[in-house]
Amino acid sequence: MKNRLPLKLSVLVSLIFFIVSLLTLKNYGINWDTINHLPRGQAYLHYFLTGNRNYSDLTLLFNGWQKKGQWYFQDPDYLRIKTDLPNNKALPRSMYQVEDMNLDYFLQKDGDGHPPLSDILSALFNEVLFRRLNLINDIDSYRIYGVLLASITVGIVFYWISNLFNKTAGLVSALVLSTYPLYFAESHFNTEKDIPETAFWTLFMFSFWKGITTKNWKWIIATGVLFGLALGTKLNIVFSVLVIGPWFLVYLFKGKGFWQNILFFVKEKKVLLSLVLVPIIGLSIVFASWPYLWQDPLRGFFKMIGFYTTIGTTTVASQSLFSLNFFALKWILFTTPIVTLILVACGLIFYLFNFKKDKSGVVLLFTLWLIVPIARVTLPGSSIYGGVRQIIEYIPAMA
Repeated sequence: MKNRLPLKLSVLVSLIFFIVSLLTLKNYGINWDTINHLPRGQAYLHYFLTGNRNYSDLTLLFNGWQKKGQWYFQDPDYLRIKTDLPNNKALPRSMYQVEDMNLDYFLQKDGDGHPPLSDILSALFNEVLFRRLNLINDIDSYRIYGVLLASITVGIVFYWISNLFNKTAGLVSALVLSTYPLYFAESHFNTEKDIPETAFWTLFMFSFWKGITTKNWKWIIATGVLFGLALGTKLNIVFSVLVIGPWFLVYLFKGKGFWQNILFFVKEKKVLLSLVLVPIIGLSIVFASWPYLWQDPLRGFFKMIGFYTTIGTTTVASQSLFSLNFFALKWILFTTPIVTLILVACGLIFYLFNFKKDKSGVVLLFTLWLIVPIARVTLPGSSIYGGVRQIIEYIPAMA
């Protein structure tokens, strides 16, 4: 019963965040990048589900100046479906299933951007909640994906901290995360990139920590799946090696001793094999979910790397000192609630004085997790734009 209570409470915490987010979802709209993601997710999903490379099997919606198909009005103040069609119905097709942006279009034009996995999963929520069940309107059904992942993240933070310390600490961490303005807002409309990446990053960290500390190969295999989900959303997860790498080394030196731990990982073939499989599983998920890569994997991969290099170094949002870009750090300091900054400062100071007592090095994991995303956009030559939404994986670590 003692072990199950934090799990039950974490489900409750997730559920509360989910319900609050759901009730406030109608107060948020779409972001400027939506048109670059949802049509792509729909094109790939429709191909996976039906094998069709276009939408010739669906009802034709109104198509620009051609005046073909039907159109209807959806009341944006209702989460459920409320339209001006007879019997308050909607046409069984999403407005983001765009005629001219089908599979063939993306097989030619894709690659110069983020991987599409979260676009596809977001479109899957639309397919189920809007097209099949008629429960949620066309636009908001996509957003349920992000809201659900954000809710799970709040729950896992509560569960993790409750087990490490106590339920009070877990509740404080969950409150800090769920009430962080940027996190709460982005969870309503940023469902294609940053919120999913934050969720998968958090679950990846927990799974890897759990797998190593319990020496359980199943948790490490789960880490590979989560790595793939994160990598299939954004490239940010590759920087997690700068977090888990140093932590893993510290963990090996603590406890029974370095060589004893090394011998264990060498002798336990399943654990060792699962560690080797993590990147293989991750890359396989990315490849399987991105038909564009099937044509020329190496060319597609390097094109994606070129995209990240461009937006990470040449898009200017800079406030430099000694060639360091302090834009992100200043943004975080100016927009983070003061009480959260105080709690984080106290936590870091307390940890510095109690470093030796941290037997598993888990607080070091959290500290590196907080520092690395911010540091990588602070280094000379780096850049960031759109505030700090692109690195909001730092928020669960801060919490």
